[in-house]
Amino acid sequence: MALDAWLEPATAAELAAKAADLDAHPEAVGWLPGSEAAQAELAGLIGAAEATMAACGRSVVDDLCLLDGETLVLVAGAVAHPNRWRLADKLGQPLLGVHGPVPGYPGRLADQVERVLRSLRPERAVERRSWALLDDPTLHQPVATSGVPTVFDPDRLWLRVERQALRRLPATGAVVFAIRTRQWPVAALADHPDQAAGLAASLRSSPLDLAAYKGVDVIRPALLDWLERVSDRSGPPGSGASVRRSSRRDGEAPPRG
Repeated sequence: MALDAWLEPATAAELAAKAADLDAHPEAVGWLPGSEAAQAELAGLIGAAEATMAACGRSVVDDLCLLDGETLVLVAGAVAHPNRWRLADKLGQPLLGVHGPVPGYPGRLADQVERVLRSLRPERAVERRSWALLDDPTLHQPVATSGVPTVFDPDRLWLRVERQALRRLPATGAVVFAIRTRQWPVAALADHPDQAAGLAASLRSSPLDLAAYKGVDVIRPALLDWLERVSDRSGPPGSGASVRRSSRRDGEAPPRG
């Protein structure tokens, strides 16, 4: 990915809403001693007002994490919109400590991720996307606000998608992990059959433990049935809602897959 596409544009309203989240949750920003040089380099890169992680977090709508370039330990972060994890629990942890709860991560997947990160060069960036279904549209969710959904209702579930973009800083060698979170009511997929088909394909290929981690193991059969009916337009899915804005910064069509 070209470096000029590393971060996607944001509106003034999106930045203001994120700043409000950071004001409401000061624990969303943290760093370890020794990360100051990397913070300053990141601040200069994105035009932050000060050479601190707090200022970096207010300069872009993406959440930001800094990994030490050698050890790949998480050394700093400004995470206004965590998906059920707390920055304080992850600071000072290597990759396995950060991603350990993800099913299938320890072992082969962990080795693959580390190889990708160590191969990063300052002249290019990489991106991936991750999704989950939640029954609460609150963007700042360091812990679960409710249990796993047990009844499928497209009007009461939210598709939460993270665009994760990574690059290496040229001077300090630190790795920057940027996370842009968007979400839509699942009912919005009724008007986007291609995206519904992509989500269905991803859900079918997910191992059972990963489906449980994403909160969809109990409702998986009903969700798949609904997505398949939406994607082939063979009948009314039970909700024909148009794409609606969530409580915060949304409005685009749901992503494929």
